Parts: sequence; structure tokens; C-alpha cells
Amino acid sequence: MLAAAGFNLVPAQSPGKASILKTLPPLKLNFYINKQGHRVYWFADPYECNCLYRGNEEAYQKYQNLRLQQRMVEQEQQAAELNQDAAMQMNMFDPFFFP
Repeated sequence: MLAAAGFNLVPAQSPGKASILKTLPPLKLNFYINKQGHRVYWFADPYECNCLYRGNEEAYQKYQNLRLQQRMVEQEQQAAELNQDAAMQMNMFDPFFFP
């Protein structure tokens, strides 16, 4: 999702980068203020890609929108499953349900 939002993948290919990556909090989105006063967001993933994702404010906003869309889809799926379960339970009490 980070890559889809515009975050750049920075692999930890050298031993120096790999050791730095191990010191960062894993799987948590963080940020720092660069010399120009802009926020730079980063996400360390030492488990899957052994890399760091880095993005700007625009990428962060896109990421937040994607997360919101994903949550909405998940909630809609849960509601549909609950409605289907309720409909199945109601059919059990329908006198025409049994032959």
C-alpha cells in the first residue's frame, strides 16, 4: 500500500544500511523534519523486504486515503456477511422454508 501511495522503496543492500535498518522501529510509520522544514515519512520493514519506505506529505496523504478506502471496504464486507447470516436465520423460521 505504501508503494501504491507513492512511497519510495530504499533497500538495505549494504551492511551499513542493514545495521541502521535494524535499529529503527519496525513496521511503524514515522516522520522527521528535513533541513527544508518538510516532513519526510518513513516505514522500516526488516522482515519482508529488508528495506525502508520513504515518502513526502503527498504520498502520506495518499496512503491515508488508501487506508480509509480499505477500512470502508472491510466494513461493507462485514455488514454484508452479517446481513446474509441474519437472512439465513430468518429463513429458518419461514413456514414455507420446510417442505
